[in-house]
Amino acid sequence: MKKLLTMALVVSSLSAADNSQYIGLGVGNSEFTVDAVNTITNSGIHGTIALGKKYGDYGRFYASSTYVNSSDTVDTVGVYSLAYDFMFPVVDDMLSLYTGPVAGYTIYSEQNLDLSGFHYGAEVGATVDLDETFEVELGYRYLVENAKEGVVSAKSMQQVYFQVNIFFDGSQYFKYE
Repeated sequence: MKKLLTMALVVSSLSAADNSQYIGLGVGNSEFTVDAVNTITNSGIHGTIALGKKYGDYGRFYASSTYVNSSDTVDTVGVYSLAYDFMFPVVDDMLSLYTGPVAGYTIYSEQNLDLSGFHYGAEVGATVDLDETFEVELGYRYLVENAKEGVVSAKSMQQVYFQVNIFFDGSQYFKYE
């Protein structure tokens, strides 16, 4: 997790000063699909924190950490991702659509089973700017999971989420003197 946040901070600090850093706080629903003898789906409410940088009106990069509160049989579900979204303004300074690739690592364990591994996928959604400091977003993310233990394999994770992004001026934190 520290590596993800460090990478996000380095990329953010190297870009132009007129772009905006943000922290995002989100909630939603996740469905983790496991393929065994039968296909099993574990679902639960999740919470996300994201640290990112918006590049004008046309792109953003972020690192996120998501904790999924799953069923009683599942011990741990954590999702750590890096994403780049292509932004498509629909209404200037108000509404944008986005889509982009996502990659990272999922930690999943239940009883004597560990299906932790890398994931990749895509996301789509929309953002609405409330003012210069706040925006809200609604999105859908589909992740292909790459983990297997014996005859059991992780297939995918789907997430629907709502997030509030709070923008701040990072230049005051990244001064080089």
